[in-house]
Amino acid sequence: MRMCAAGGLVASLWVSSAWAVCDPLQEADEILSTLDEKSSTALSTLRESALQRGCTGSEQQQIGRWLSLSLLYDAARSFSSLEEAEPSLRRAAAFGGIWQVHNALGDAARARRDYDEAALQYQLAIQDAQILADPSSSYLDVPPGEDAMTALVGKANDMRLLASGFVTLPGRPACQIQTTSLWTAQIVAPIRFVTNETTMTDEGKSAADELYSCLAALDPANIESITIIGHTDERGSDSYNQALSLRRAEAVKTYLVDRGLRLDMGIEGRGEEELFQPDTSFAYSEEERWQMSRRVEVDVVERGS
Repeated sequence: MRMCAAGGLVASLWVSSAWAVCDPLQEADEILSTLDEKSSTALSTLRESALQRGCTGSEQQQIGRWLSLSLLYDAARSFSSLEEAEPSLRRAAAFGGIWQVHNALGDAARARRDYDEAALQYQLAIQDAQILADPSSSYLDVPPGEDAMTALVGKANDMRLLASGFVTLPGRPACQIQTTSLWTAQIVAPIRFVTNETTMTDEGKSAADELYSCLAALDPANIESITIIGHTDERGSDSYNQALSLRRAEAVKTYLVDRGLRLDMGIEGRGEEELFQPDTSFAYSEEERWQMSRRVEVDVVERGS
């Protein structure tokens, strides 16, 4: 599998040997500069010996992350497709959970149309990227660049809209892991309705419940405004779609209020004006693209933003 087959997932890494405190971390740093077929075995040995050789837990974790990266390189060299590489990628994720590996696993799940799994993997990738971007992070890895982060968020949003419901990380509200900030400014929700109606399907109600949990966690004192925005696909007349999107936005607001949400919320209907643009439209069927466009977005504006 060529590196680009996984979407250009292997980021450049810069590590200063001066940062290394334990000998295994210094040795791992040297191995990382010339990754080859023997690197994963050497890094695995260093990881196993790190505790006995006086390394801290954080230093052991860093070696595990570099082992994960090395295993990603191994998979790219050894396999011609993501499908073949997936078992090796899961092994790599077990050692470090780095964003590049979760991104590759998301691509593999998307390729087989397991959109729930893909949504989870992309969110895990974003979570790791956020940790690396935090100045207080003790990891030595470089976070993804702006283009890579934009692509990650785009794919995560695509998968959210195609998943069977909100796919969330354990212990986190539905909207917390989507962008490079703690709370996303715009939440895309897979709230589905009966065709041509404002009645939510069972899956739609489940997604609306997750949206409620997400918004209920916000501090009203920090919120300038919340707007629920309805969208449709391009089928039907402009006027019909405009009216339908507004009614559906109103239906979501009513559902959230009935659940007990005590936040001021406005509504908008944009009909087919803003058809959803997936990151790679050719990867989806026409029905899947329509489904992405039939979405609800919640625009959250924080005070002072």
